[in-house]
Amino acid sequence: MDGYWSQGGANVGYFTSSAETYDPASGTWTATGALGAARGIHTATLLPDGKVLAVGGNHNSLDAPTIVALFSAELYDPAAGTWTAASRSLNAARSTHTATLLPSGQVLVAAGFYVDNYVWLSSAELYDSTAGPITLVHPKKLPGGAFQFAFTGVPNGTNTMLATTDLGLQLSNWTKLGVVPEFAPGLFLFSDPQATNHSQRIYRVRSP
Repeated sequence: MDGYWSQGGANVGYFTSSAETYDPASGTWTATGALGAARGIHTATLLPDGKVLAVGGNHNSLDAPTIVALFSAELYDPAAGTWTAASRSLNAARSTHTATLLPSGQVLVAAGFYVDNYVWLSSAELYDSTAGPITLVHPKKLPGGAFQFAFTGVPNGTNTMLATTDLGLQLSNWTKLGVVPEFAPGLFLFSDPQATNHSQRIYRVRSP
């Protein structure tokens, strides 16, 4: 479904984390997954893979009413309707900045305001939206029928394992098995104790 979406903002003095998608065909808004951090005066950039990158912004809450700038960035997956932390944060916390998608797939984040010290920023940085290579290593069957394998990826990255027995199934209907723990920097280890219950099982790593 083609459409637009809205996320973050402020309500009665506090920034919010809620998000909604807009369907221009029906003219309706639908609630979707909330961001991990309430934020406002941030940027949101549509990436080539269809995900949306929310960067920086200002944050406060009922418990911490003082406004602070955010370093964090989050990615919205329209297939799952969820937000996850981006593989890396900003080098400089900022709001009211610009974010421009470049032909290379990188996002140029420039200038902005650092509300903590009331400083206007002249710095710029690049976010690489191109997923790093994922390489499978050491697949093996464990005693009892569990299947285990490791794969390499971006250090400190977030990788979610999906599985299905039918390759014709839409990705949104694959079974989410959870986030894969990082065994060593850039090396992720996954074990599926339910593998023995299926004659065939196909896995997919989603990053983030």
